[in-house]
Amino acid sequence: FLDLFIGEPRLYGPHMFITGTTRSGKSYTLKGLIARSLAIGRRAVVLDPEGEYRGIAESLGVSYIKFHPSMKPFFNPFDIEPTFEKDIGWFLDVPGKTDDIVSLLSIMLEEAGEKLTSEERAIAARAVKMEYESLGIYSDQPDSIYKVGGHESSEGAIVGKTYKDMPTFSSLQARLVSLGATRLGNILTDYCRGGPLGYFDAQTEVDMKNEQLICFDMSSLNNDFSKVYAMQVMLTWLWDKYVRNDKTIEKHLIVDEAWLFMANKHSATFLSQIARRGAKYNTSLIAASQSFREFLTAEGQTFLGQCDVKFFLKMQKTDAEHLVQLFDLSYELVERISAFSRGQGVLRAGKESAV
Repeated sequence: FLDLFIGEPRLYGPHMFITGTTRSGKSYTLKGLIARSLAIGRRAVVLDPEGEYRGIAESLGVSYIKFHPSMKPFFNPFDIEPTFEKDIGWFLDVPGKTDDIVSLLSIMLEEAGEKLTSEERAIAARAVKMEYESLGIYSDQPDSIYKVGGHESSEGAIVGKTYKDMPTFSSLQARLVSLGATRLGNILTDYCRGGPLGYFDAQTEVDMKNEQLICFDMSSLNNDFSKVYAMQVMLTWLWDKYVRNDKTIEKHLIVDEAWLFMANKHSATFLSQIARRGAKYNTSLIAASQSFREFLTAEGQTFLGQCDVKFFLKMQKTDAEHLVQLFDLSYELVERISAFSRGQGVLRAGKESAV
């Protein structure tokens, strides 16, 4: 019966947060929500760091992509699509894409124990802009992402529109070095083709605009950082290639084990930004997490504030105590939440709540 898209005055946003201990019912709840959404014509994408959604993907015969360190790269986070805003018209959001790429650079540096300086941030943003301009791609020219004259068909005729190749991490690395940002260039080496995290250094080879359900399985990646890096890259890619593709279709972006994003300031901020942007594109972000404590940070609470629907399944008593303080719940709920049976929880939807 839960409709995240019901709108005002019942709900002021379509985002949802689900938390509970292992085997409390999070994945089961999400699979039910996914199946119902597909049945009524909605679409969904699942970022799955633990490989829990293979069964539903196989049973429904939908796209299931498993990431692993030696996989062939075929998603490019630099992909960009024309977008339409009522007061602006058609345009390419190169500034927004630049922010997303610089955010990725920030988490790359933090993983190496470094921080992006103000000067490096400015150089990185300039380098990304120059990468697009070198290909003749400009914000105010939405058709500039296409090659002139389309492509040659099997009959020899020139037909349709063909996308230009986009910048890549390898081309950005060369650009940064040419601008004197040697440290950034060196850090990027691991993320270029042939490096241990080089599985996003290529042109995109798939078209998933019209897929009803896509599951991305990150369970075979080596560590938590590899998983959150892959999840952030895919959210960056999905933003242009899936979310913005059609505002008329209601879509869910499901991020399982979302606590991974909270471990890094820049990835936590990025998740909040996706929530802020998503609502106007008819997209519901659903974040699930077996750990609640990571969301007690300032950025975590900012994110939770954007989720008008929350489902609290069985939790450890200490987590339940943090929960009632944060959301001003009755303390008698602490004992109740910590003793819930599997699948039982407190559902808060807007101003309403129920066990």
